[in-house]
Amino acid sequence: MQKNHIDVTSLPFVTPGTGGKRHCFWTPVPSIGNDCANEKRGEELAYIYLEFERQNEAGVILGLILKDMFEAGDRSIIARNFIYSIAKIVRLAPPGPIPIGCRLLSIRE
Repeated sequence: MQKNHIDVTSLPFVTPGTGGKRHCFWTPVPSIGNDCANEKRGEELAYIYLEFERQNEAGVILGLILKDMFEAGDRSIIARNFIYSIAKIVRLAPPGPIPIGCRLLSIRE
């Protein structure tokens, strides 16, 4: 895929825009049933997102995801654990540059 066109709709929580509207970067993910499974799903989505960012150097779309999550009023366990897991993964990463979008975050250097 070309660097100037990245298919963000491959992310399971992104809904394609229609009629000239932009994509919705966070469509609330249906509950799986129990809290433990929902927490695991939030963590899985965080890994999917971070891997997508690493592979595509997609630019920081996390802000758009959080904006749409807030606008949708999604305070589900899945949404909360998605955010928590991203923070945890980045915090526990080894020292040095971590690819987050097209920028490099340098921690504990």
